[in-house]
Amino acid sequence: MKVTVIVDNTVPINQRIPFRGEHGFSLLLEHEAQKILFDTGQTDTVIHNLTLMKVHPSEIDALVISHGHYDHTGGLFHILQNGRKHYPLYAHSDIFSPRFSVTPESRHFVGIPYTKDQLTTLGADWQLGRKPREIAPNLWFSGQIPRKTDYEAGDKRLVKCCGDEADCPDPIEDDISLFFVTGKGLVVIGGCTHSGLVNTVRIVIGNVAYGA
Repeated sequence: MKVTVIVDNTVPINQRIPFRGEHGFSLLLEHEAQKILFDTGQTDTVIHNLTLMKVHPSEIDALVISHGHYDHTGGLFHILQNGRKHYPLYAHSDIFSPRFSVTPESRHFVGIPYTKDQLTTLGADWQLGRKPREIAPNLWFSGQIPRKTDYEAGDKRLVKCCGDEADCPDPIEDDISLFFVTGKGLVVIGGCTHSGLVNTVRIVIGNVAYGA
């Protein structure tokens, strides 16, 4: 498997090609003649950088979203619009939960900046679920990751609506990772890994041990 960073918040200072950086994240996975885009960054930067790498969105075979935050999903609209085709889109069932970042001075929406209907119209073929599933040979969608550790507490600034206009901590239960089973060991590919790295590795190892 080949993994290429498409969007990140840094660009090497000596980079001669005019790639863009932003507060966002996207990876291109090339495996078994398939191109799979894992997250899409925050804006059309994903299109700009793919173009510089001579990859057209129509060449992408599937999309995977690690969780429903804007900096991982904002580029979805641009990928779908430019690709002009139907993409299987793998994600957790709760990615459209309304969520916010709060401080004593502010409250900002940080969820997916588009509706499910908008993205469906553009070509998203939703493959939503909470359980592990193989999406390409030996490449697995982790499914929901249980929170077992008490030291991976998450970000207290991230909240969601709990009814009656009240906020409560957002456990970001839609956070997923990918894992790739190789002859030399296990490769885990995460987005923000809000579930905690230890929790993620534990569930991934468990899935491999029991055949997912």
